Amino acid sequence: MRLMNGGQSTVSRRGVAALLAAPAIAHASEWPDGPLRIIIPFPPGGASDGVVRLLQPHLQARLGVPVVIDNRAGGGTTIGTGAVAQARDGRTFGLTTDAISVNPAILPEMPYDTIREIQGVMEIGTAPLLLAAATGRRPWRDAAEMLDAARRRQGSVSAGTSGSGLSNLFVVLASAQTGAGLLLVPYRGAGPLLNDALAGHVDLVVGTTSALAPHLRSGALRALVQAGATRAALLPDTPTFAELGFPEVVAEVSWGIIAATRMAPTAIAGMHAALAAALAMPDVRQQIEGAMAMRVIASSPAEYTRRISADIARWTALVRHHGLRVEQ
Repeated sequence: MRLMNGGQSTVSRRGVAALLAAPAIAHASEWPDGPLRIIIPFPPGGASDGVVRLLQPHLQARLGVPVVIDNRAGGGTTIGTGAVAQARDGRTFGLTTDAISVNPAILPEMPYDTIREIQGVMEIGTAPLLLAAATGRRPWRDAAEMLDAARRRQGSVSAGTSGSGLSNLFVVLASAQTGAGLLLVPYRGAGPLLNDALAGHVDLVVGTTSALAPHLRSGALRALVQAGATRAALLPDTPTFAELGFPEVVAEVSWGIIAATRMAPTAIAGMHAALAAALAMPDVRQQIEGAMAMRVIASSPAEYTRRISADIARWTALVRHHGLRVEQ
């Protein structure tokens, strides 16, 4: 997929503690009355798959039933998410990413109505997108110098993405807000992008802190600016776009658990409590915040549902304003 030019809340530690203080979920017949299923709309082995597999044993221990992981890749996540929307058993959940909000804005046809058929259970965590350059390959000392060079010669600074919808929209958003006129170069996957970025064949690489963490830690890549609401723990010395005077340039990859809107409130509450208990465990939190370089959010179902709806409206407005279309 290629795009062509043509307020987030965090549950407090007190809130998590309150959830943990609540009685354990009863293993009564009403819910859960059998194994749970979490559909992942990606192949096994990626970062999204890893989040669920990290939580899986803790969810099983808390809920007292098996939690089965079902990888259903394809369709830009719409195949797996569609299966969640159509589920009627009261025990099927899904992992989602920012694609839940981006797809309605960029895909001409959707197999489900996200607003009407999907509800949020919990936004687990986020990782900001950022612009980085291969160390020693470009002369810019910081983001200000890079943006100045890009403004002076429109289209002269290339920004490579892994081809995902959010990263492409981020380049369009950053270019419009800063006046940089970045040249969007979508790649078919992160591997080819990183190879070209490290070799200096593309000026900037767009990625999340979690995806680029090994290269940032080794010094092969140097982060110039990040698009998080706040500075990521991995990059305490890298400014955000907001700090540079562009508060509208916020783009974060998100991981969360969703369910069909028909799912009973007791099931939503039960899964949310189990997720909150797992995320409050020090070893789990360390894995997510440390090794995975994400920021734990642990939102309420209502907060996550509102976030999805607001982001759909935001990205749809951007696509329409810039006349973007999708090239399959």
